[in-house]
Amino acid sequence: MNIVVELMMVFLMCACAVLPAKRALHMFQQNRYELGRYSEWIWENGKRLAVKNAVWIVLMILTFGIGTRFPSVLGPCFANATLVLFLCGMRVSEKKQNYIKPLVYTCRVKRQIAVLVILYLLWTVVLLLCEHLISLSFFGAFIMPWLLIYLVGAITSPIEAAVRKYYLYDAKRILEKDPDLIKIGITGSFGKTTTKNIMQAMVSEQFNSLMTPASYNTPMGITRTIREMLKPIHQVFVCEMGADHVGDITELMNFVHPTIGVVTSIGPQHLNTFCSQENITREKMQMIEMLPANGFGVLNYDNEFIRSWKIQN
Repeated sequence: MNIVVELMMVFLMCACAVLPAKRALHMFQQNRYELGRYSEWIWENGKRLAVKNAVWIVLMILTFGIGTRFPSVLGPCFANATLVLFLCGMRVSEKKQNYIKPLVYTCRVKRQIAVLVILYLLWTVVLLLCEHLISLSFFGAFIMPWLLIYLVGAITSPIEAAVRKYYLYDAKRILEKDPDLIKIGITGSFGKTTTKNIMQAMVSEQFNSLMTPASYNTPMGITRTIREMLKPIHQVFVCEMGADHVGDITELMNFVHPTIGVVTSIGPQHLNTFCSQENITREKMQMIEMLPANGFGVLNYDNEFIRSWKIQN
């Protein structure tokens, strides 16, 4: 009976790790699966997370401390009942979360979940062989999922690189198959999505047009749009291009090769990753500088950074 109760306790501890693991994966996805960006997010939000998790851990330790005063199997049973209540509380807390972008269960995320589950099961086995099972379980339930993301990222990185390379190659092949496709690139510090939506509404009146949906403005988002949505009947492809690092627009221009480029605005957005306003301006203006000789550029000259840029193209 004691073994069954203790195994149930381990199972409930693993269940308590599900929501922290989901949040960790969510933040990893929001930071474009880049461990550097993920680390920056942890650094900026770590204090809040630590306080929140510390409250849960202290409450659980106190509860287990009370439970150990019960004789025989009653202590673990009391602890299990408490864990169930904690799980319910965490579930309620999760429902109150108002995420701007929820976790999207892409094939990549599913692969990461599989690796994360394996790693956490290995961690659980270590706990079962450890004398300090309870204290380490507290740590594992709330903190370990956030740390395991680093291992998940390192393990899946070679796989994702190969998958990404194949998808990009396939998307480029699709674009090259239709030399008559009019490709319009849109970038800017703000106003990209609004401009894209208005342009799509106008262009689609005369042409069979496709635009990148929602915020699909990264290499993989654009790749997914091309591979899943772009058809031979489309005459125009309106492509929003985002950038928060030096080289992002250059990469996308070499990928899509638009003949029409639009720069909506330039400002200090993502200054922490670009390091300087000059880097932001230079990168955004690659939308114009990299257009072909027969290209057409549209610039917002009300913007001081665009107005002061000396176009070389």
